[in-house]
Amino acid sequence: MTRRLTAKLYRYGSDITAPIGNANSTWTERRGVLLRIEGDQGRRAYGEASPLPGYSSDSLEDCVRALEHWIERVPEPESTVDTVNNVEWTLGQLEKASENIPVELPAARCAVQVAMWSWLAQRQGLSPADLLNPSPQAEVPLTRWVTGQNEKDWLHSARQALASGYQSLKFKCGPDNLDPLLSTLSQLRAEFGIGISLRLDANRSLAPDAFDDNASAWKDLGIDFLEEPFGVPNVRVELPTAWDESLRDQTATELANTPTGTIPAALVIKPMVLGGITASVAYARAARAIRAEPIVSHCLGGPVDMAACCELACALQTQGVPAGLDHHDALETWLPLRLSPSAGTVWQHSTAAWPVENLP
Repeated sequence: MTRRLTAKLYRYGSDITAPIGNANSTWTERRGVLLRIEGDQGRRAYGEASPLPGYSSDSLEDCVRALEHWIERVPEPESTVDTVNNVEWTLGQLEKASENIPVELPAARCAVQVAMWSWLAQRQGLSPADLLNPSPQAEVPLTRWVTGQNEKDWLHSARQALASGYQSLKFKCGPDNLDPLLSTLSQLRAEFGIGISLRLDANRSLAPDAFDDNASAWKDLGIDFLEEPFGVPNVRVELPTAWDESLRDQTATELANTPTGTIPAALVIKPMVLGGITASVAYARAARAIRAEPIVSHCLGGPVDMAACCELACALQTQGVPAGLDHHDALETWLPLRLSPSAGTVWQHSTAAWPVENLP
């Protein structure tokens, strides 16, 4: 007789050795909770809830309480797999598994759906990406987040990243660093040509006229996109834009009503913020409908979240488009968990479950 699925929670995380920040916040620690489900044939699958304070709409403690209630009776997935329509069947199973988690707790829903996604993949002997795309990408290039305090730091870090094999770079920008950043990007474009991808992220910190003085110079850089430039909606800008925080303010269905002229070049899809796998797929489909590129990214989560995001990128992104994913310093706080060696300039999707070692 098949025994029911059981579940357990593990808290983990610690201080960050080198604080990480964006235009609005700085994080000196990362903490979360690991969800483990277990059942027949010794299978174990994992999900993670690690909302980012000051960015995510939910809190870790609220997520823990919801997950504690959820594990009292773990829902069983259907025993019969619809292999003809495996994608929709999978999405239905994930939605059913998380239906008792409030939508106001997207990180908790993400933990449940990621764990069940991995479980279903193991049961079918497939990779998680296979359950969402019959022909997922074998690998996805990653974007390197270039950090530093000044132009010298940025150039050094960017050149190191490009020398190691990265072809896509992301820079945080704000009202105080636009001029030196323009100089940095101009030098990189002159050195490496159009073969490298350049991305900017302002986290809504800029004024609508921020680029007026150097509009043509910024446009000539040929950046992929400027992510969340302004704190006000529907401002036209000559540069391609991407939406990240804006996705929290509208459903995937509502994206179809985006005014002409403000349609972004990309939607940044973060499962931990949007509510898991089903929501991520819905936003990716919405992106295609408005001819925007879905870009999978994370919010400084742990290895389980990172592995899930990389599998999602293999399933949802366009061939060759870099994902907003790469090793980040906060990952070091999640010891003894660590990613297996597939982390690097590209992500190669796994044959089954997550390539994460040392899980409890």
